[in-house]
Amino acid sequence: ALNTQASNEDGTVMGDFETVVKNAKAGQEIILQEDYTGSLTIFDWIRLNLNKKTVTGTITVDLSGKKADGSRGTVEIVNGTITGNRNDTSGYGGGGVCADSGDLTIDHCRITDNTAANGSGGGVSMGGKHGGTVENASLTIKDSVISGNASTAQGGGVYAAVTDGSVSITGSTLSGNSATAQGGGISVSTSGSTDVTLSGNTILENTAGQDGGGIYLSRPEQSETAPDTTICGNTIQKNSGKNGGGIKLDNTSATLENNTILENTAQNAGGGLRADTRSAAVTCTQ
Repeated sequence: ALNTQASNEDGTVMGDFETVVKNAKAGQEIILQEDYTGSLTIFDWIRLNLNKKTVTGTITVDLSGKKADGSRGTVEIVNGTITGNRNDTSGYGGGGVCADSGDLTIDHCRITDNTAANGSGGGVSMGGKHGGTVENASLTIKDSVISGNASTAQGGGVYAAVTDGSVSITGSTLSGNSATAQGGGISVSTSGSTDVTLSGNTILENTAGQDGGGIYLSRPEQSETAPDTTICGNTIQKNSGKNGGGIKLDNTSATLENNTILENTAQNAGGGLRADTRSAAVTCTQ
């Protein structure tokens, strides 16, 4: 069935969705024309426009082939729904979207009811295999809904493990996600110069079997000049975990500004916020 079109300098190319995405070249936009069931892999810097349609399956971003030539670009996934998938691949997460390299932007998407059965990131994962980190990469999620996803490890909604890059989640709703370990809504592990921004989100009714029901941020070490971690203008409500029902900070310097943190529950300590900072610093302002 001809259910896609790819726009490029030569005009419009029609073809099977998986095949067109697989063969797309840097800079092309792929536009989905009808709902699609099945998993697919993106191999180049493209814009995947879901065109208000639904993908039932995992979208994998594999840019390992781009590392050799040293090129850099952004993969964009925009304007649609990714739902109802179970990723059983051992060591990898990302029930809805799985990326292990490069720069990824998710914009105006609904990522719902996906499961990472053997890894982290029920909805979205940006991380290496078996818990490794991704170097010189960025994850940007904006104006999206990430809801009802589950992970057997960290990050029921979103998981990112990034070295010398950035993680930004803005204007989005993360609700009803669950993780067996840390970070029911969001789990981010950073090292090097990675900046983290969580701004203008609604983080609601997420659960973690371990720490950070709503948000879990961790860092293995503190550098002499700590990168920026900003949590501002969020509503963090009715989340639950062992420590830090709303937010758990583990050795992470952070600035919290103008957040509404209420009705969160911790089994042990820190219903709203638990910070185990060691050499890190946490600033809270209203």
